[in-house]
Formats: sequence, C-alpha cells, structure tokens
Amino acid sequence: MRVRLNNTNNKLIPKWKKHGASSSNPSRTKHRDAAKLQLLASLPSSKQTSMDIPSSSSITAAKQEIDRISQFSKTTIGTTRTNASMIQVNPRVIQTLLDRQPAKNDQQQMVIWLDGICRAYCAFHRSDSVTCLTYISKLFEICINECLLSVYKRVQTKATNVLKTIIKTILKPQIETLRTNPLLKQLFQLVEHGLTYAYTLSWNYVLHLLGDMFELMGKTYFELCQNCLSSLSGLRSTKDFSFLPELDSTVGKAIRVFGPKNILQVIPLNLTGTITDVQLEQSWLLPLLRDNITHTELAHFVSYFLPIAFQLQTTADNLREKGDSTNATVLSTLQDQLWSLFPGYCSYATDISTSLKLVAKGIGTSLTKRPDLRLYLLAGLRNLISKTNDENDQQEIGKYAKNYLPLLFNMYTTEKWNMSRDPVRQSVFETIKRYLTITDPTLCQTFFDKSLEKIQNTDIDQITLTYLLDIILALLPYLDEKRLILLEEKLKQLFGMKDGSVKRSVMKKSYRILEELCTRSTPTIQQFFNEPRADVLFEHLLQSLMNSQSALKGSQLRCISSLLDMPTNQTIAKMKLVIPQVVQCLHEINSRTRHDAYLLIIKCARLWTTLSEQSFIDSLTSFFHFLMAGLVSPHSPSLTSATLLAISRLCLEFRENLAGSIVDELASTLILVLQSKERQVVQAALSFCRVLLIIFNETILSKYIEQLAHSLTVMREENNFTYRSKLKLILQKLVRIFGFDALRDLFSASFHPQLSYLNKMYVRKERRRKGTSTVGQSVITKVDDEDEYVDDNETTFTVRPKLTIDQLLDDSDDDNDQHLGRIDDTRTIATARTTASTKGRQKKSALWIKETQEDDPIDLTEPTAARSIYATKPLTVRETEAMKQASRAKRKNASFRTAPDGRFIIDVDDEDDQKAYKQESDSDDDDDMNREDIKGLMETLSLSQRAKNKRKRAQEDDDNDDEDDEYQFNDKKSQSVHSRYRAGGAGIHRPLNQPAKQRPGELYKSKRGTGGDRKLANKHDPYAYIKLDFNALNKRKRGKFKGQFEQIVGAAKRGANRGAKLGAKERHHKKSVKRLKNN
Repeated sequence: MRVRLNNTNNKLIPKWKKHGASSSNPSRTKHRDAAKLQLLASLPSSKQTSMDIPSSSSITAAKQEIDRISQFSKTTIGTTRTNASMIQVNPRVIQTLLDRQPAKNDQQQMVIWLDGICRAYCAFHRSDSVTCLTYISKLFEICINECLLSVYKRVQTKATNVLKTIIKTILKPQIETLRTNPLLKQLFQLVEHGLTYAYTLSWNYVLHLLGDMFELMGKTYFELCQNCLSSLSGLRSTKDFSFLPELDSTVGKAIRVFGPKNILQVIPLNLTGTITDVQLEQSWLLPLLRDNITHTELAHFVSYFLPIAFQLQTTADNLREKGDSTNATVLSTLQDQLWSLFPGYCSYATDISTSLKLVAKGIGTSLTKRPDLRLYLLAGLRNLISKTNDENDQQEIGKYAKNYLPLLFNMYTTEKWNMSRDPVRQSVFETIKRYLTITDPTLCQTFFDKSLEKIQNTDIDQITLTYLLDIILALLPYLDEKRLILLEEKLKQLFGMKDGSVKRSVMKKSYRILEELCTRSTPTIQQFFNEPRADVLFEHLLQSLMNSQSALKGSQLRCISSLLDMPTNQTIAKMKLVIPQVVQCLHEINSRTRHDAYLLIIKCARLWTTLSEQSFIDSLTSFFHFLMAGLVSPHSPSLTSATLLAISRLCLEFRENLAGSIVDELASTLILVLQSKERQVVQAALSFCRVLLIIFNETILSKYIEQLAHSLTVMREENNFTYRSKLKLILQKLVRIFGFDALRDLFSASFHPQLSYLNKMYVRKERRRKGTSTVGQSVITKVDDEDEYVDDNETTFTVRPKLTIDQLLDDSDDDNDQHLGRIDDTRTIATARTTASTKGRQKKSALWIKETQEDDPIDLTEPTAARSIYATKPLTVRETEAMKQASRAKRKNASFRTAPDGRFIIDVDDEDDQKAYKQESDSDDDDDMNREDIKGLMETLSLSQRAKNKRKRAQEDDDNDDEDDEYQFNDKKSQSVHSRYRAGGAGIHRPLNQPAKQRPGELYKSKRGTGGDRKLANKHDPYAYIKLDFNALNKRKRGKFKGQFEQIVGAAKRGANRGAKLGAKERHHKKSVKRLKNN
C-alpha cells in the first residue's frame, strides 16, 4: 500500500533533563511552559513528503502522537498559573485534538482522545472561560453524533462522562452568561437529538445527559423543554421500554427543576374523580411526583389535587355501597397516592403566608376524622416547620400552635393504639416536638400545667400516664424553674413507689426525664440542677443501680455519665464507687445497656488519668490495677468474667498507650484465666485473648507463646466443643503471626490437623492476594481477546485522577518514542497493567488501517487520517450488527421473569454465601482482618451466642412491653406498612390455586396399553432419581439411607436380569425365523 507520511522528528527533551537535573530539581519550574510550547511546536506541520512504507512504524508513531497530545492536555490541568503564551496554546491544543479525532469504533484510541480533550477543555476554561464557550458545541457534536453511536459501551460511557464534566465544570459556573447566548439552546437540541431511534442502544446515556441539562437550564427554558418532556412521556408509555429507571430519574429531575405545575401541563394526569380513573394511563407519574416535589407552591395542591382527592373518596364510597369493592379499592388507593404528594408540597413551600390559611382548618378536621390520612398530614406539618428558611413563614405556622398542639396532645394520649410502636403514634410525637420549637414558651408552660394536673389524678391508668410523661419530656426544655421544682416532686413520688405498684414503662419514662435533666441542655435547667441536687441524685443512682430492673439500668448509667461531667463529681473517690457497679452491668441482656456501661468505664479511665498527678502511662496502669481487683473473687465467676470484658475493652481503647509492666501483667492474667474451670470465665478469657493478639506485636507475643499454647491446650481438654469457633479464630491469628512450623512444636498432636488446615487456607489466600493487582482504586478486567483492559470505575461516570506536570515530563527524556506512553507508579493501574501485559507483544503490530471501498491510498499527513488508523481491530458490517443485536437481547432479558399468575420471579443469592464470600475476601489483608476483629470484639465482648439465644425470648418480651426512649421516625417508611405473610403449610395457611399433584413418574407413563415408560423431549430419562439429603452424612442415619440404595440397586439388577433373559429369547427367536427363511 502507498501512503503519505510526514517525516519529522517528534522527540522532546526538556532543558532541565539535558542539563542533568533530576525530577525533583527546582530548576525545571521555569522550563515548564517552554516544554509545553515545544511539545506543541513539534506537532506535524503542513509540509508533506511522499514515500513508500514497507512497515507499520509510521502508523505506530501516528498512534503515539495522539497519546502524546492527550498527555500534554493533562499537563495543563495541573497548572495553577497561566500567562499569555499558555492562553494561546490551549485553543491550539484543542484544535489539534479535534483535527486528529479517531474513529468512533476504535475503542482504545477514542477513550484516550476523550480523556485528553476533556482535560484540555477544563484547562482552557480556567485560563479563558469566555473563549472556551465557542469550542463547546463541536465537542458536543462529536460525543453525541459519533461516540454515542459507537458499538462499544466503553466509548459511550467515556463520552457521557466527558459531557457531564463539561456541564458541571464549564457551563454551570457561566449559566448567567449563557442565558443571553444561543449556545445553551443549541447544546440542548444536540442532546435531545439523542432520543431518536438511531440511539436506541445508548438511550440510558442520553437520559442521564438530559437530566443534567434540565438542572443546568432551570425554569427559564421550560418552553424549550416541553417537546422533550412529551417525548419522554411517550417513551414511558411504550411497551417493553428497556431504560425505565433512567427515564424515571430524568423525569424526576425535571419535576424538581420545573415544578409539578409545569410538568402536569405537558404530561397531564387526566384525572376526573370518577370510575374512569380506574384505568389511569399516567399513573407512573404519581410516585415520581411524590419523591421529587419540592420548592413549589402549596396553592397548586389545594386547587388541583385536593378537589380530585375528595371526589375520588366519594366515588369509592358509592361504589363500595353498590358492592363493587374492586373498583372502590382502586380509587381509594389512587386518592391515597394523591394525598402522599402533600408532604412534598410542604417542603420549602414558597407561598406559606398566603396558602396555609386555606388548608389549616382542613388539616385539623382531617386529622380527627380521617385516620387513614394522618401520616401524610403529620409529615406535611413537620415539613412546613423544619423545611423553611423564612422566619416570617415560621411565625405564620406558629400562629396555629394553639389549635394544632391540643389536638395532637389529645390524639396522643386518648387514642387506642394497636401496638406500642405504632407508626402513627410515633409520627404524632415527632410532630409535637417539632411544633414546640416554634411555639411561644408561655403557651408551652400552659400545656405543662394541664399535663401535670392530669398526672396528679389518682384514677389515671398506667398507659395514659406513660403518654403524659412523653409529653412532659417534650415540654421539658421550655419550662421555667418553678415548674421544674413541681416536676422534681412528682419524680420523687414515682421513684418512691414500690416496684409492683408502678408499671415498668412508667418508670422507664421517669428515668428518661431524669436523664434529660442531667444533661442540662438549657440555661434554666443548668441553674436549677445545682450541686446539692446533683449529690443527692448521685447517691440515689448508686443505691438503686444494682437492684433496679434491667430495662432501667441504661437510663441510670447515662444519668451517672452526665453527672460525672460536672466538676464537683470528678473525683477519684466517686469513680471508685461507680466502677464496681458499672462492671457488673456488662452481663445485662439489653445491648444498649452494655454499650453504655462500656462507655462509662472508658470515661472513668480518661478522668482517672486526667485527675492523677502521675504520668499518663502510670495513671493508666494504676487504673488497670484497680480494675483487676475484680479478678480475685473466686466465688463470683460472673464478676470475674465481667472484669475481663472491661479490661478487654480498655485494651482496645488504649492499645497505643500500653507499655511497661502492665503488658506483662495482662499477658500473665490471660494465661491464668484460660485455665479456669468456669465456662463463663473461659468465654471472656477467649475474647481477651483475641484482643491481646490484635494489639500486641510479634515480639511481645513471642515471649508468652509457649505458656499461651499450654493454657489453650488445657482449656481445650475441658471445653472442646463449647468454644471451638472462638478457638479457631485464635489459632488462625496465631498461624498468621508465627506460622505453622513454629506452632507445631508448641501445641500437642491433637492441634496439628487444625493448624495444618488453617495454614493451608492462609497460604492459599496469600497466593491469591499477591496474584491479584490491587494497586490504587482501579480494578482491571479483561474484556476480550485483544489485550484490552477497562477500568470498572468508568461506569460510574467519573473522571480519571489528575496527573502533575512532573510525572509527565519525567517520561519525556526517553530516546525511544515507543516509551512516550510509559507512566510512573503513581499513575492509574489500568494504564500500568496494560503496559505490563503488552510489553512482550510490542514487536507485533497492534494497529489496523481501515481501507475505503475505492481502495485509494491514505495520506497520513491529513488530519482525518487518524480515523482510518485503528488500535482496535475494525469490525465488519456483519459483526457490528451482531453486537447491536446482542446488546438489545441482553437488555431485553435483563428484566425479571414472570410466573403464569403474574408474579415476578427474582433469583437471589444465598445471603450466607454472600457473607462467607465477603468474609473470605476481607480476610486477605492483615489490617482488614484486624479491623474486622476489633469491630466484632466491640460488639460481642459480653455474652456468648448460646446465652443470647437462651435469653432472646425474654428480651423480645421486654422490647414489646417497653418503648424506646428516643422516637426515631422515618416519614417514608411510616407511610405504608406491608404485610410479610406468605402462604405456605396446611389448613387455612395452604397456598390457593394449587395444581393437582402428579404421582412420581406418571408423566413418563405410556398412553398405550402395552406398558413401559417413554422418553420425552427436553426431559430427564425415565429413571428413578433420589433426592440428595444432608442427613445422609449423619453416622446414626447412614444405615437407613444405605438400605434405600440397596433396594434400588437390587431392583435394578433384577430388572436387568429379566431384560437379559427376554433379550436372549428374542435373539433366539430371530435366529430361528432367519433359519426357516433360508431353508
């Protein structure tokens, strides 16, 4: 083939490299701009020479030229200072890149080109943002009209990534300038063109770009976007549309930008409030409106949706009276969906001062008469209060406090709730707390007086008393000192009652109020809660802590923790009184109580080291000595195990400060307690052992490994079966630290099989870890047979990390042009892995020239010649169509399968397998393993799994009877409660519409009367199949299953013998017939 090639020298050697300067030489700074200009000047000129090329070296140079231009564009993004020369260079670089655009189906070169031109545009924007806008439309045309039509998803993803970056970094900062520029309209029309049929396979990328364009343009360009929104509505109604999630996301962004009023003008719901709404075609829009409405007019809901909702409810009631329950249920659900839009309209509403008075009375009436709408109405009230930035609007909402708060108080205290954690009840309480933040304090004190008056009534029942205490808890921050004294007297009265006379939930709420007082959140409470009251309360809490119920200890511990924050209580003498009782709380059933006990112990340790006159390490050692006194109680294994747990938690907290004699004491303590005969103590000792294996290094552990191995051997002989899982974790850690060879001589022969297995697994994981490239954040995946690697992070539309000028100029001193693309270790692993994997293949040509149909010679000096040179093997027309068809089929099959009755069939992996795989992958790295160990120990340093299972039923009873101290409410989750019941079993729980059961093998029965079985297409052969059962591995049941197989094998042998006899008779008969014919 005859081609034209420019014969120029493309080598670039910076001056600071010529003079022998290192990469860290400061003298290179003044040569950076000169190096860039020299690189630009080295680009091929317009002078051409004609010559014959027998090899592909020139083609390789053309490919590397694109890489070099891309690398130069990366240098500009790392530049912080620009001058006149650089401002002139940037447009020349962009124009050069545009002239040397690769073909859209050349995956490798196009991705590099897109990366380089994106960086060049960003640098051009920083130097001259106004002039940069004139080059934007050309990039949009290339990405939309060419890259999104590529057959490679990697090119489509990269092009989308580039356009999103341009929109975010270049167009969005200059949006005010663009409003008077026709460029924005032109760019939107280019993106909108992607909704045509030619872009069917890349509609998901087009939809992402449309969403970004909606957010960029705003309400000002709504008229321009109307046709696009109509097209999106048509696509949404199309059957088997493949990109529903992307389309819904785009329409959701349009709702947030343009508002529901404008959207409903383009995509009308066509609601009439009659029975015709049963077949609502645009019902898909309602969930999108619910999730995306914000910053809009509340008056639109009042004028548009509210009348239709009332009309739908009336129609549904009439249909229900006529017996048409199906259509009535559909209309009721539809009006429920309309009411679910109310919280969105209340979120940052723009017309609260004029529209709230139109619906204020209706909200109060509906809260009383429409229980089914309470969740939506209460969520709307909370949004009106918290989601507004105007003080005048808050004052307008606060005017209705005297109307809404009494209504909410009565609803909360008098309503008969179905369960203690009813979502509506929690929503009411959360609304009360939100409304009190904008209520006049005088009104709050009036509400407190009325609530306290009701509490004083002796005829009040315990449930109502609990609800009234909740209201007092919400009113507490707004009380004055006089009313705080009245509350103190009432709490003393409740604490002085006998345990049987007061319900546990009432006592729990009382301690919750006391806990709020101890935190002293307001100046009034700080003035009220003085030192004498704190001392009296501190003594009361210490006396009642050990004798109180388990559900109350958490609040008591938190009260003690708050009291220790007061300077008068920060003494070592008081901490010595607190610590022994707190340690005994580590064995409580309630996990939150145990957590609070651990936090209090750590707090005491920090206060101890602060108050002590010794150094930090010495004071910490003295605290450990005080805590270890609990280990010398032989008649109380519970106290011993709790002390071990406390020491373990402290070791984790202060693992960086442990030094000196305390290390030897901790190791000696561990060796001693491991030989205990009390299982409770051994369980805590194993947790303590895991902690020490994490926090101590190999040097320290090597001093005690022999004694530790002896203690573990003794412990295993006593409790082999009970703690085998924890022992396995300890042995696994020892194998990783010391290795199998060192441990084999220390442990007895009974440990050797397990140690050998753990060592084998560890070696295998290490081999896998070292064989997998994990440098940086990229994961390399081979995509086809042409040594092409992709970065998985590209699918998230992220831009590659920036590269500094130093990293790029370091590579420019190589004499060989083939190494211009070589990178440092700090580059992305994708490029590094590609260079390493193709190093041995560089001798072969990895370039292709795509010839035209006229078979004309290609002039490589032409700017368009880059489109004919491929780094990826060009696809034929048939291959291109096959790839498109495969992509369509894959997208079509991505949806869920459906059963004959319409149910979705979703294949879900086993959760246990996922957890096991995750645990195996996480255990490859030592640091990850340590973090997992610490996390597990922080959560499970108290009770064994068996003890937790035994006490689980008691804990569930406590949870059902007692409510949480803090109501944590989620508006979205509380709007609907889904039943988890699934039919299965017998009797009334049997699944309905079951097909008639067939006898095994009946399907293969011959329809003729001759007997025997028949083979069926796409079915198993008619043999007897035995279902595998894990019980067959049980030694006690092995005989039963063995007999099963013996019967089947015996029957098969008898059948085979009978068939052999019949076959022999048939063969003898055939021979006789043949003999007679011959005669």
